[in-house]
Amino acid sequence: MFTLGIRYLNDWAMAAADGAHKVRAEWPPHPDRVFMALAAAWFETDRDRQEGEALRWLETLPPPSIAASAATKRSLGHSYVPVNDAKVGKTIPDGQALLRQMGYSKTLGKLKDAGLAVVPEHRSRQPRGFPVAVPHDPTVHLVWKDAVPTTHLSALERLAAKVTRIGHSASLVQVWVEQRHDITTTWEPTRGLAAHRLRVPWRGRLDGLDRAYPRRPQPGRWQGYGSAKKQTTRTVSRSVFDPRFLVFALRGRRFPLQSTLKMTEALRGLLMQKCADQPPPEWFSGHHANGSPTAKPHLAMVPLPFVDAEHADGRIMGLAVILPADLDQSDAGRCLEPVLFVPDTGLPREHRLFAGRWLECGLEYENREHLPWSLDASAWSGGGRGSRVWASVTPVVLNRHFKGPDMWTQAAESLKEACRHIGLPRPREVQLHPVSLVLGVPHAREFPRLVRKRDGGRRSHNHAVLEFDEPVSGPVLLGAGRFRGYGLFRPIRPR
Repeated sequence: MFTLGIRYLNDWAMAAADGAHKVRAEWPPHPDRVFMALAAAWFETDRDRQEGEALRWLETLPPPSIAASAATKRSLGHSYVPVNDAKVGKTIPDGQALLRQMGYSKTLGKLKDAGLAVVPEHRSRQPRGFPVAVPHDPTVHLVWKDAVPTTHLSALERLAAKVTRIGHSASLVQVWVEQRHDITTTWEPTRGLAAHRLRVPWRGRLDGLDRAYPRRPQPGRWQGYGSAKKQTTRTVSRSVFDPRFLVFALRGRRFPLQSTLKMTEALRGLLMQKCADQPPPEWFSGHHANGSPTAKPHLAMVPLPFVDAEHADGRIMGLAVILPADLDQSDAGRCLEPVLFVPDTGLPREHRLFAGRWLECGLEYENREHLPWSLDASAWSGGGRGSRVWASVTPVVLNRHFKGPDMWTQAAESLKEACRHIGLPRPREVQLHPVSLVLGVPHAREFPRLVRKRDGGRRSHNHAVLEFDEPVSGPVLLGAGRFRGYGLFRPIRPR
């Protein structure tokens, strides 16, 4: 096991996650940024042969695990600073009357002779951003769990001691080789779909940096990282849908919950257009290659409204994409990463869902560790404990019209069977009512009806409450509209 320890001496980290834009702060530090700091220390200190061999060994290792606390991002303000390499024009800029009073002519030659071209107060000033992350703990560890630097240990220790900054020149650090082996990591490299993408070094990175100087080097290669939280043993039944949502926060106009079908329809069109695999696979589109509908669980889209709170009004705060629980994450990553991340920066991608003078709405992929409660997947899946009682937030579309004196009993039975179709046990009791048990949810009749494709008939829907004998874990999506945002349930806990 090999570990690099990093302590930010100012208790903050100044580094831009979005390159030249310099708007977003980078946290945790990308492994490639740490490697470049080590390489810079080597380039500037006579290029010791053993240290160079240690760097070449380090670049061959797999991506490290990361132990880093959460951080808050400082609000960004612009500073106007002199440019580094000022180019003097043929005339003295307007406003420098002092130079003319001192007897300097407007010719370039005399201005150069005076030496004023390099004085900071006579250079033009440009706006610059300095994004800063303020971690809760200023110490970070990069952990290579399967690496043993037997022959390179002393060289790495010497090299680490030479590093003075990571990121901006004001981001002062102390770096050392850690001897502890009990460090608990918080971020782990993952394969396939991941919540974060960080830059990592690769074989040949050191020589590439050397060849690129003095130009800006090429950015590192991207690696997916996910949370290293310990997974508790699940003792409750769970549905066939993955409880890890892909959350998109809405920007701009807020829409009421009754616009669920329009919102999910627009999101589906966006996903189909941006999908990396064309035509989209069966788990993505819900159809076989011949166009017939699949019988397997596939991608679903649901609204995330502001409900179940004292002042809840049901407005949609975001949209979520829910994947089948047994889906191969490498397949999901290949198809969805173009929708989630910007290729050049690895930052969450922003999209326009609607554009127009009166109707404009954008959305952005959310990968923050802590989200508002309305956007938190655990609020909709029940977390590890699950729940015995679930209530609908969008109405459940029944699979057919029921008639007769026992129509409500038949409808309740159909929902009990629908629970079995998504991997849950049959509920002990199902109640149907036009009013939801969840605060802030509109009446069922206020939601547009779902239309049958074969004949254009309008399907009936209603709110429902499910009560199970034992706690179950979600997400719980039931009914004919479960892949389009209807039939979304929320766990109800005793109060």
